[in-house]
Amino acid sequence: MKRWSGRHIARIISDFTAPPVLAVPLFTLLSVYDQNHSGGGDGLDLLTRLFFSITFGVTIPTVFIIFLFSRRKVTDLHISVRQQRNVPYLITIISYFVGFGLIYGIIGPGVLAAVMLSSAINNTVLALINLYWKISAHAIGISTPLTILSLLFGWLILPLFIFVPVVNWARVQLKAHTLGQVTAGSLLGFGLTFVQLYFIFRPLGWF
Repeated sequence: MKRWSGRHIARIISDFTAPPVLAVPLFTLLSVYDQNHSGGGDGLDLLTRLFFSITFGVTIPTVFIIFLFSRRKVTDLHISVRQQRNVPYLITIISYFVGFGLIYGIIGPGVLAAVMLSSAINNTVLALINLYWKISAHAIGISTPLTILSLLFGWLILPLFIFVPVVNWARVQLKAHTLGQVTAGSLLGFGLTFVQLYFIFRPLGWF
């Protein structure tokens, strides 16, 4: 019987909680939430939300990273080397801004548009930090959606925050990040997202 090590478990956790992986169910839920709170709509309306959010928030950034990996421009799909993250961050930022523009222009303001714009801004901050220091994208990737869901559904989401230390442990266990880097990522993901959604987009009536 195969014995799983802590490192093996950490690798599985890291793979299943990579930001693009978590973004798919998040965008799906936000698309349904947005549609229900905008007076409904037909199936095409929901598909439009899903297409733009997943295409520009997940598919384009992920395919670009896979392309870089296939050309050996990055050492691994998690882009462990800080200096190799600069161009992927730039493509991700542009993709999110384009996705936001299409969603806002075609569908209008809503929580999905707010999250797309907030994600573009968050990634811009990450890219600037990455020029000097390696911060954990996994930590940000788990704390950000939990913050979004907490603002939408309240205390029901609180138990899910247990995944934050779990993901942080995995990244430290793999020696991908230090405790300081995952802690900073968690706080940044929560703080930036909360400030933007609660103090800017909610007062504007976007959700």
